[in-house]
Amino acid sequence: MTLAGGEQEQRVWKRGQEYAQQLRECGADSTAAVKLVEEAATDPLLLCGYGALLAVARKGNLPDDSLALLRWLAWGTLRQRPSFRTLSLTEALLDKMRRLTFLSLATQSLWLPYAALRDELEIEEQEELEEWLIEVVEEGVVVGQLDTDQQAFLVQALPYVRDVDERRLQQMETRVNEWEANIRATLEVLDRAIEAMRAAAQTARATSRRMTPAPAYPQERPGGAEGCSDEESSEEAGSIAAVDPATAAAAASVALPLRSHRTVRERPTLTSDAETSPEQMEASPGLATGTRRKRRSGRD
Repeated sequence: MTLAGGEQEQRVWKRGQEYAQQLRECGADSTAAVKLVEEAATDPLLLCGYGALLAVARKGNLPDDSLALLRWLAWGTLRQRPSFRTLSLTEALLDKMRRLTFLSLATQSLWLPYAALRDELEIEEQEELEEWLIEVVEEGVVVGQLDTDQQAFLVQALPYVRDVDERRLQQMETRVNEWEANIRATLEVLDRAIEAMRAAAQTARATSRRMTPAPAYPQERPGGAEGCSDEESSEEAGSIAAVDPATAAAAASVALPLRSHRTVRERPTLTSDAETSPEQMEASPGLATGTRRKRRSGRD
C-alpha cells in the first residue's frame, strides 16, 4: 500500500489548520464556535485534520455534543456514532463518516471484502456499494479497483491518513518503550557474552604457551657434518658399535660414503722413470705405456 501524498493532501491539512485558527479567534466557548464546528464537520473538502480542531476546542468550554462530534470525526467510525443530545445527524454528516470509516478500513487492510464493507458502511445492496466505491475513487479519497469476481475492493494507495486515537498513541508509546527496554537488555547480555569469550580465548592462549615444550634442535659441530675428519667419523662409528652391533653396521654404511665423498684422490706425479714403481704402472695403464715409449726413445 502506498501513502500517496501531494498537493491535494496538503490543501486538506491546510484547510483544517484554517478552521483551528478561526476557532481560536472566535473563542472556544461561544455560539460562533459551535457553528464553526458544525460547518467543519460537513465540509466536503476536509477529510482529515480534525485532531487540530479538537486540540483547540478542549482548551475552551464547548458543549459536550461539539466535543463528541470532533472526537468522532477525528478517529471514530460510522458504527461508533455517539448519542447526541441536541445535534442531529444529517445525511451529509453520515456520508462524511462513511468516507472516514473507509479510510480507516483501507489503512488496516489492502483487501476489503464487500460483505465487511456493507456492514461497516451500512450499505445493504451490493450495486449501491459498488457505485459508492466508484464515486470515492473518482473523488480521490482512495486509489484502488473493484474486483467483482472476488467480491472485494483492492486498495492501492491512500492519499489521506486520519488522525491517530490518543489511546492508540499511548499504546504505541508503551510498546515502543517495551521494545527499547528489551533491546537494551539484549545488548547487555551480548556484551557480557563477548567479554566472556575474550577472557576464555586469552586464558586458552596462555595455557597453550605454558604447555607447549621448547623445540629440541640437534647440536652441530663447528664446520658442519662435512667438516669432521675421518678419525672423528671412525670414533663415532666405534662408539655406536659399542652400543649395538646392528646400529654400528648401519652407521658404518653411512660413514663410508661420506668418507669417500670427502676424500680427494690425488694422481701420482712422476718426476722420472726411476721413480715409477711397478705397482703404479699396473694401477695406471696409460702411465705404463708412456714409460715404455720413453725407454724406446732412449735406446734409439
